[in-house]
Amino acid sequence: MQSRPKSFYVALAPIILLIVMIVGMRLLRYAVDSDPAMTHTADAAMQPTGPPLTPVDPTPLASIESVVMNQSIAIRRHDFEDALRYSVPEFRQNVTPKQFAGIIGSNYKAFTDFKSIKFTHAVGNSQRAVIGATFTSTSGTEADYTVGFTHTDGGWLVRSCMPEPRHHRLDSYFPGQSRPRAPAAK
Repeated sequence: MQSRPKSFYVALAPIILLIVMIVGMRLLRYAVDSDPAMTHTADAAMQPTGPPLTPVDPTPLASIESVVMNQSIAIRRHDFEDALRYSVPEFRQNVTPKQFAGIIGSNYKAFTDFKSIKFTHAVGNSQRAVIGATFTSTSGTEADYTVGFTHTDGGWLVRSCMPEPRHHRLDSYFPGQSRPRAPAAK
């Protein structure tokens, strides 16, 4: 019996490895699909709870916009301790004013140098709400944010704030319904 050259086995190794990986992935997929405990998906976890989100009525909307304005003014004054009081307790417990200043400085510069805020659309229910806000800086540049709120015994508090790319603005889903606001006094 004639032996094959060593290079043949070296060339065959990646093919065998690929076959082993494919079989392993199929076995893993079979195990996940057949075990009910492993079929919990992020989609199921993300299903909304509580009342559905609808356009926010004027009274709570004014309160929500006031929270955005007051927190933003505190940030513009570099009073991060005051700004934190508009955030949910879970955030305040885990972030110091100095850390909050760092977060703002690295991700939310528009909050430190804005001349106006234009509120776009708000949807929510009695427990939570989301509002779009466009910050215009003193130099005229705009930055869009989506701000999430939770209603507590103390009123509406900020639970999240995410920068939005200019092409994916919240008001693009509700054209012609933006709500311009004049800036509050310093």
